[in-house]
Amino acid sequence: MDKITPRNNQILIGHDTAQHILLDAWQSEKLHHAWLITGAYGIGKATLAWRFARFIMNGGNDDGNLFGNEPNSMEIVADNKISHRMAAGGHPDFLCLEKGMFNKANKKIAENDIPVAIIRDALNLIRLTPAEVKWRVIIIDAVDDLNRNAANALLKSLEEPPKNTIFLLISHAVDKLLPTIKSRCRRLNLQILDDDIIIKILQENHPEISIEQASLLAKISDGSIGKSIRLLDAGGIELYGDIISIMQNSGNMDIEKLHKFASSFAKKYASDKFNIFREIIDWWLKRVIKIIAIDDDAAILPVKNNNGDQKISNLLTMEQSLINDLKMRGNLALWLELWENMTNLLAQTDAPYTLDKKQVIISAFMTFNAAMARINMAK
Repeated sequence: MDKITPRNNQILIGHDTAQHILLDAWQSEKLHHAWLITGAYGIGKATLAWRFARFIMNGGNDDGNLFGNEPNSMEIVADNKISHRMAAGGHPDFLCLEKGMFNKANKKIAENDIPVAIIRDALNLIRLTPAEVKWRVIIIDAVDDLNRNAANALLKSLEEPPKNTIFLLISHAVDKLLPTIKSRCRRLNLQILDDDIIIKILQENHPEISIEQASLLAKISDGSIGKSIRLLDAGGIELYGDIISIMQNSGNMDIEKLHKFASSFAKKYASDKFNIFREIIDWWLKRVIKIIAIDDDAAILPVKNNNGDQKISNLLTMEQSLINDLKMRGNLALWLELWENMTNLLAQTDAPYTLDKKQVIISAFMTFNAAMARINMAK
């Protein structure tokens, strides 16, 4: 799916309003120097930022003039030398700052955050006169990843922005940002994508998956195309099936099946799979809580048996039976407590705890099993 990563993706679907806001600002002679692009993870924020950056670096579809004939699109031809150089990190007037960059200060890869040294190097560069075009563009993906010192260093430039410099700041968790950073930016909030859009993108880029698989991925991803791709790449559908299969005998769980499942996360390169597992568990428990809280049967995924994907049909039938059973067990307070206990357990694989993933998964499922067993005994 590399072609639809933000730096390579020429197509943005479902965010026409946001694009028009940026285009209108481009033509207004009042283009703000800093834009805070917010919304859920994976809905197209970075794709929009790269799209606007390519538009600016290519002269705004107007031969480099800022306020000429009004462009009606940010579309840039796919085979474009400037765009290729930007994607490769080789354009002197464009930077994209993100985790995983080389930190010159300690000569290590910055895996966990964006450190102040990387921000300072970028800010020193943009104080120079642009080398090739009128503008410099800085994308920070994501501004949430700045450590405290880096955030304060960025704030100084936002307060006194260098001439002809545009900051495009991406945030998945805007409430956690410094209020002073938020106040210096114009905010552009993107909405989650409709299931139909996610299904369309998935099937265009993965024609081998069925409409039922794409539909299930769209539901689990909660309107995020990025998350749906991660789910697909990490075997999210199979994970989902395993989770439902283990939970279906709630109160009398198949311990052998549970241990076999948990052992698959003990492998050296299973960290992404584990993160997907945590996201699925969190989404599923919240869904059950919603169903119980407001008797929302619409949240139960529909089963389609008319010549569709039989594996998905069987999975959804099994899940529907499980949820119907769980609806009759306990009260809302019990389910909220169960969700909190399970998510807290799974979080104990993160620093500073770093507990064994296999044992944490077993403990989380046994917490669920014990809660259901208590309900059975009470009956």
